[in-house]
Amino acid sequence: MNYILIQALWFLGVAFSVAQDRVEEARFLGFLHSLQYEETEKDLRKLIPDCPLPVADVGADNTQIIIRTKLFGYDSHGKFSFHKGILVSHGFEIRTGSYKEAHKSFMEAVSILNSQVAGLTTSVDFPFGLNGADPSDGPRNEISACVGGVNRQASYRLRLDMRPDSTVVRWGAQRISD
Repeated sequence: MNYILIQALWFLGVAFSVAQDRVEEARFLGFLHSLQYEETEKDLRKLIPDCPLPVADVGADNTQIIIRTKLFGYDSHGKFSFHKGILVSHGFEIRTGSYKEAHKSFMEAVSILNSQVAGLTTSVDFPFGLNGADPSDGPRNEISACVGGVNRQASYRLRLDMRPDSTVVRWGAQRISD
């Protein structure tokens, strides 16, 4: 009996420590479906400690905030774009050393996102048409596995982009036009 209790506590401890390791990842992935494109630059600075100030971006009345942090053990780059001070899109990118590392990070990200929202959809984008379908409009040497959804005013996607020379995990969301 004691053995079963010890084993159960060990499994709970391992699960808790794994969950603790991904708190930042869960927070940034949570922005995919929780930000609703009424947020301002000031709102974002409340959500992200040490958030840098916005800088000018391409186009009139456009600004961006660039975030650099560690996610899934890798350096990541995030960009939050604003028009007239209101959030219009955001996304993160993680470059790993190998396909195996990117695949693992992507699967962990899918698991986190799946625990946060219901009704995720999956798709694969190919650089060539299948069964008469049009090819992806992405790079001609890239295959992308995608998981995503729509939540109120936002559409969001988590992608594993695979090319011969690199594999990247990306996620992003943008406001749905009215």
